[in-house]
Amino acid sequence: MIQRAGKGSPADMESLGAQYWYPLYAYARRGGSRPEDAEDLTRAFVSKLIEKQWVEQAADQDCTFRSFLLVRFKRFLNDEREKGLALKRGGGVAHVPIHLEEVEERYTTEPVDPGMTPDQLFDRAWATSVLDRVLEMLQKEFAQSGKDREFVALQPCLAWNENTKTYQEIAQQIGRGEGWVKVAVSRMRKRYRKLLEQEVANTVAGSDIEQEMENLHQALK
Repeated sequence: MIQRAGKGSPADMESLGAQYWYPLYAYARRGGSRPEDAEDLTRAFVSKLIEKQWVEQAADQDCTFRSFLLVRFKRFLNDEREKGLALKRGGGVAHVPIHLEEVEERYTTEPVDPGMTPDQLFDRAWATSVLDRVLEMLQKEFAQSGKDREFVALQPCLAWNENTKTYQEIAQQIGRGEGWVKVAVSRMRKRYRKLLEQEVANTVAGSDIEQEMENLHQALK
């Protein structure tokens, strides 16, 4: 995706921004940068990520793409501080469609725990972004099958949600039997788990999928 973005693909550029922009922005903000500066730094970093093809280096290292990206971003921030130069807004930076107002609003909803470090917030934001992407993929699959109404009814039953309705109540909501709901929920959870494993597999080296999933789980606690 990053390689295609480097070749000018608007769709991949948008996906790149959606998947990786916010965790980096959140790290910069928690590290003390003002919203405008965090935006400039993150946008410039993503631009270099594409331009320098840094992602290809990640394949040669025994680490997750999450940790690789954070280490690279830290180096980038240190370099900028050492230069003592203010980035020119929009200058020489690839266009990644991100709206500052939206990401800053999201940032203000993050935990205010003063003990949460920039690294911890980065991991939390990364984990949240992964879950959001997987849920979106699952929703699209239901929509393509004409099951939008079923998705809305069943989605609260996914493991990380607090389900406030019983299977019987859901069955009445969508006009199905309680037994059907139990089977549908089981299938939905299995499919979600499969999509999550596939998404995580794209960001890990080797077969450490379970470990990375556990790391993301811990980041959300």
